[in-house]
Amino acid sequence: MDTGVTVTGIGTAAAPPDVMHLELAAEAEASGVQDALGQASAALERMRRALLDQGVDAADTGSGPIGINPRYDQNSRVYGYVAELRLRVMLRDLATAGPVLSAAVTAGGDAARVYGMSLEHSDPVELLRRAREAAWKDAHARAVQYARLAGRELGDLVAVTESSDGSQPVPRTAFLAGFSGEAVASVPVEPGTSTVTVRVTARWELR
Repeated sequence: MDTGVTVTGIGTAAAPPDVMHLELAAEAEASGVQDALGQASAALERMRRALLDQGVDAADTGSGPIGINPRYDQNSRVYGYVAELRLRVMLRDLATAGPVLSAAVTAGGDAARVYGMSLEHSDPVELLRRAREAAWKDAHARAVQYARLAGRELGDLVAVTESSDGSQPVPRTAFLAGFSGEAVASVPVEPGTSTVTVRVTARWELR
């Protein structure tokens, strides 16, 4: 006869994010491929230098995709090329994110683009650990309550299974392609909260 009790405990841990990921780009158009690439490369290098001058570690920057696309006239003849070079950046100080982004976009001028912005917590493992502890306490408390209601006591733990999910905050931002440095600096960034939820299903014997 099955005399065990199976319960599911839920635990949540939350913390404000402390890292921002950006995807910046420089775009240039010229009659030839090499000229377009050269102009985009020069603009992106100015943006990268501006980031370093603002205290961003070189190790927190990395090259992204490269795009080269022809421009056609109404007769389907190629009259020029657009080159786009991307740069991925990680900012570890959210308090200075606005000025840092402003400096980079200003350095890139009309060629500067901002295509992506995301926030995350630098130590998701710690959030998961805290959520697990909360879920376990919840599951154990539920099992103890059911055992008491049944006039029994908890016996040995038989099995434990876990599922988890997490949510990352989406910063308030806007499509910033072509915006000036002043416009970028005025865009509010509200970090929000990173949340991890763990569900633990545990089974105990009853005695």
